[in-house]
Amino acid sequence: MTPTDPTSPYDRPGPKASAGHVPGDHHAHDAHHARQGHAEHDSLYNEDVAHEETDVNVLQLIAYTIGTVVTCVVCAGIVLVLFNVLESQAAKDDPVLSPHALPAGQLAPEPRLLLNEPAELRKQRGMEADVLGKYGWVDQATGLARVPIDEAKKLLLHKGLPVRAGAPT
Repeated sequence: MTPTDPTSPYDRPGPKASAGHVPGDHHAHDAHHARQGHAEHDSLYNEDVAHEETDVNVLQLIAYTIGTVVTCVVCAGIVLVLFNVLESQAAKDDPVLSPHALPAGQLAPEPRLLLNEPAELRKQRGMEADVLGKYGWVDQATGLARVPIDEAKKLLLHKGLPVRAGAPT
């Protein structure tokens, strides 16, 4: 049995054989690869594969870009026209204001709705806490006084409930 010696890729003529390439002339091929930057990657190099030598079709690229821009402008125009048509229809459907409606900026007559309910509630509770937490006269002519709640509870426990004269017992 004799060992087979496959032919070297350098010995086969390819479709893109270099000018002056002689089959079996490895030195000329190595010099060609050294110029091409393939000297260290001979096993990966394939003469049948090369870069694309045709350029990009610039006119087709420009035509595509112009077509895209024109399409965008046409779509924007359609959207603008549609928006204006729908806006005018919506304006026609708006109800007519009542002649009794107040002009903008004028407040409605009392009693008004609360504009800032949490702030109004804090203000009201502050006034109530001020009234309920201090001594003061409710009606000085009849001797009716206001006493803080905690003090009123202490007085009630200490003195008891007052009884009016002539009240049933």
